[in-house]
Amino acid sequence: MKLEDQHGRSFTYLRIGVVDQCNLRCTYCMPAEGLQWVSKKEWIQPDEFETIFQAFQKWGITKIRFTGGEPFVRPDFMDIVQRASVNGFDNISITSNGTLIQHAVMQLKHLGISKVNLSLDTLNREKFKQITRRDLFDEVWKAILTLEEQKIAFRINAVLLRETTEAEVIQMMQMAFDRKWDWCFIEEMPFNGQGVTPDWNWNWRKIQSMIQTQFPDARPISMTSGDTTEYFELSNGARIGFIAAFSRTFCGTCNRLRLTPNGHLHHCLYSQDAYPLLAQLRAGKTMEELYSEIQQFLWKKAINGFEAEKENGNQMPSMAQIGG
Repeated sequence: MKLEDQHGRSFTYLRIGVVDQCNLRCTYCMPAEGLQWVSKKEWIQPDEFETIFQAFQKWGITKIRFTGGEPFVRPDFMDIVQRASVNGFDNISITSNGTLIQHAVMQLKHLGISKVNLSLDTLNREKFKQITRRDLFDEVWKAILTLEEQKIAFRINAVLLRETTEAEVIQMMQMAFDRKWDWCFIEEMPFNGQGVTPDWNWNWRKIQSMIQTQFPDARPISMTSGDTTEYFELSNGARIGFIAAFSRTFCGTCNRLRLTPNGHLHHCLYSQDAYPLLAQLRAGKTMEELYSEIQQFLWKKAINGFEAEKENGNQMPSMAQIGG
């Protein structure tokens, strides 16, 4: 069995926002005072996750990524990860802000987590504090070094903001080269939960040009179907890449679904259309009924993010509410 849309795209990747809460208040994600959080009774519970994992594994999902908010804010998060680990997925990954991951690193290694993506938008401690509205730079840096020490694959994500300078980007690129790390630069998206349109000073063309200028011998890595990151491999094996998140250059091979903390299944980041998976599961729908209804829902997916944005009237919630 597989899930597909009317444009011939099959879905093999599920991103799961386990919680919308976060211990940071990044300016590009949510207001300083936070959001109206999903109540705990609305969360997908661990036993419900187990059912969902089994179903999506049968329906052709091979990769899942846990996101938030900040997933480690949720007390039972590692229980959820453990339940996912026994369901035969090829790849289980996590996106985190890195501030709370230290206590879980050894368990992540034991469970065979494929990769951890950590957010770090600047190497300047004071600027980090300004962006996140929290003074937790050292915790993130320690998390990176611990993952490296334990040989857990990781990538550092940096959102390119209006206040990001070229000097900072070059510093991060050089750090990636010196440490032989994966570093990915991401176009800022409008999902800041503040109704404020970002100033898109940065885009993928600009970052690509900088990579090729700083590292003339960098080798572009061919993207495969479903990829969102365009990588360049440097001479020592480090990789620097970018995600054209707002430009949406990769929609044609989209293979991902998103599950929100309260169990709404989305087929596009830029669409407000959602299938109430958790509500239907709690209503007693069988796996066959859920599959049929989800397949019908996916058949209405727009051809790309621009068309989806038109359909939803350009409404832009917070990233924390739609799964990182």
